[in-house]
Amino acid sequence: MDLKELVTNAIEIETLTGGCFAKLNEKFIDDSDASRVFSKLAAEESEHADVLKRQLDLIQTKPEAFAEVEPAMAQRQDALLVQLRTFSQRIDGESFTLDEALQACLEIEEGDDRLIEDLRRSLGKMSFGTMAVEALALHKRPDHNAELLAMIRQRGIKRG
Repeated sequence: MDLKELVTNAIEIETLTGGCFAKLNEKFIDDSDASRVFSKLAAEESEHADVLKRQLDLIQTKPEAFAEVEPAMAQRQDALLVQLRTFSQRIDGESFTLDEALQACLEIEEGDDRLIEDLRRSLGKMSFGTMAVEALALHKRPDHNAELLAMIRQRGIKRG
């Protein structure tokens, strides 16, 4: 996998994540706190995808975009994509509790954080690339998922 593919996959991950949060917003619309958290997260994931699309536009004409990335990064992305697709299908077809949804969201957000760190490392030598990933990191500020984490703590949900 090359750098261009890594960013392309990252866009898909952010888009799928936002889609899952949007579906959860609909699924738990009767719970105003949960609905608000999922709605906010869906909007933020859409912003992340937009930042990465701009990143892709910046790098895809550069020779560095075709440099191979560490296989472990590709494996982490592939695993997160599978997890997201499976979760999206579960949201569509299964009934589950808010606690189960929050547990899945926690795992997804942790994977997403690792993805951003992978992008930072991969793009670190490309100054314009670093700027765009830093912009993504700013969008994913510490309070990005603060409400989600607060709800998880309040409900006593532990990491899987």
